[in-house]
Amino acid sequence: MNEMMGQQARLRDLNLAPKRDSTAIDAAYKEIGKLQQKMYGSSVEAQKRMEAVLTKEQQEKLRTYWRRGPAPEPAK
Repeated sequence: MNEMMGQQARLRDLNLAPKRDSTAIDAAYKEIGKLQQKMYGSSVEAQKRMEAVLTKEQQEKLRTYWRRGPAPEPAK
C-alpha cells in the first residue's frame, strides 16, 4: 500500500511539473497498474484462505455481507 501511495505521489508530481515528461508519466501509470494487479491478486488469495476455514453457513453469510455491505446500526 505504501508503494502505491508513493507511485501516486510520483505521478502527481510528474503531472504538476512545469514540463511534463510523457514517457515518465506513462511509466508511472504502468507501475500503478502493476501494483493494482498485485493488490487484487493478494485480495483474492486472502479471500480464498478465509473461506477455506469457514463453514458453508459462514461462507454464505460472508458472501451476503460482501454483496450488501455492513448492516446499518440500529437507531438509538
